[in-house]
Amino acid sequence: MTDGKATRERAVAALDRALDKSPDGAKDDLTDAIRAVAELRDDRVKRWRHTGAADDRHGLDAVNAILSLLAGLEYPLAGIKWKRVSEARDSLKKLS
Repeated sequence: MTDGKATRERAVAALDRALDKSPDGAKDDLTDAIRAVAELRDDRVKRWRHTGAADDRHGLDAVNAILSLLAGLEYPLAGIKWKRVSEARDSLKKLS
């Protein structure tokens, strides 16, 4: 398993960069964030499979929700939803 804290911090940093840029310049940072959250999700899956603990399952569910939120940003119908980027970043910060 990887260091979840470092992966989470990498995702938060990418979302912070995306929020600081214009919509046209944010795509690479959003992609980096999605990759980091997917890595975090994979780590949470391994952890939950290893322990079977309810807390680990709740953590996995939280990361899956954040990943779903971010995945919806990849193909927006009407531009990037910046509020969702902020929500994803704030949710990642709250993960333990």
